[in-house]
Amino acid sequence: MTKSKHTIYRFLLFTLLIAAELSAVVGDWGSYGSRMNWRDLQLKDNEIWAGTDGGLLRFDLTNTEIYSNTDGLDHIDISALKYDAAGRFWIGYDADPSIVSSGDPVTGQMQHFDLGFTAVRAFAGDSTQMLALYDIGQASGIAHFIVEEDRVVFRDVYDQFDSVQHFTVLNCRATASLSAPMTDCTALR
Repeated sequence: MTKSKHTIYRFLLFTLLIAAELSAVVGDWGSYGSRMNWRDLQLKDNEIWAGTDGGLLRFDLTNTEIYSNTDGLDHIDISALKYDAAGRFWIGYDADPSIVSSGDPVTGQMQHFDLGFTAVRAFAGDSTQMLALYDIGQASGIAHFIVEEDRVVFRDVYDQFDSVQHFTVLNCRATASLSAPMTDCTALR
């Protein structure tokens, strides 16, 4: 064999080996984003869960795990996080469209609600219902979700706040104990 044929065969073999290494099937890819910017934090049992720009981070004293859209989340850019008494996580994203997800990120059993939001900012609620504070462009609103047995149902959005006179702003003084209710509140006008 001539030297040029050896060179061609080596090149073809090298190309085939590289192509085999670089080829990927569905499920081989991971999502990577910055986990340095924490946006929300929840405590579940003895684990700390953090919503980050790079996914949902779970850690305790011995283990750290990250969950992303390859694990059942809708996006990796998490802006709001809530853990309710029924053991369900509520996750909001800072991506357009911003989705509200509810469920268990460990098992990947998540429900996703695409309501056209540009960002989800916060959650408030309990094991029977949840409110999500959202943005659509420059406007804000509240989305209402109801828990029915083992599934979550979207109920309504509230975005027509004609004036702030219907709201009472409370000025509360923090108490020394985290478990004690804040009872020292006065209404501001």
